[in-house]
Amino acid sequence: MAGKRTPNELAGKTIKEIFKNAEEIAELHGCLTSPRGDNFRLHLLQAMETPMDEAGIEQLRVRSGVNEYRRHLNRLLRFRLIQVEEIHGKERWARTSLAEKAINAVREFERRVGKEGAQAVYAASLGPNSIRFFLRIYGDKREASGVDLQIRYTPAQLGRMSLFLPRAIEGVSAIDKLNEAGLTEYRDDNYIYMQPIKARSFYQYLHELCGIARSAI
Repeated sequence: MAGKRTPNELAGKTIKEIFKNAEEIAELHGCLTSPRGDNFRLHLLQAMETPMDEAGIEQLRVRSGVNEYRRHLNRLLRFRLIQVEEIHGKERWARTSLAEKAINAVREFERRVGKEGAQAVYAASLGPNSIRFFLRIYGDKREASGVDLQIRYTPAQLGRMSLFLPRAIEGVSAIDKLNEAGLTEYRDDNYIYMQPIKARSFYQYLHELCGIARSAI
């Protein structure tokens, strides 16, 4: 019918939107999943289920082993994940509705791929180039094959898909990062594989982060 989009058209539009906002998404992803201080920022957001004063934040800082917390608060403020409230004349920090969505996005991703699989993604510290390259591969129309329903590419095929990046070395770095994250896998048969289930879960996670990042602008 006129005026209605097919599911493929809608998916393509969403991928383009995530692609366009990859810089902000990568920064938000790093803000939420940084391993410093045993994921201090994420634990801080979780602890702010009830508003915290500076004494409470300081206690969490000491337990986490980070040197200071102001920089971390500023990162969370950057995405409007926290706000300052005055309760009984005392300044307290509280998480926002965007923080609730961010925490749920992380929890749902970990539920889908498992804690170990999620930690591999976090440890890879994926930047905007890696996220955009992932989207180029994920948005490809190639069908899964084999008994394990894997999608496979030759290095040359992925090389051609990376030509949107200004330098070849950036394409090599991006694919290495995706491999480090477990989103793609090099094998002895000289093919590179993408696991559809994990890739779909990561795409859904990026979609959630895109909405949060856009709301924070």
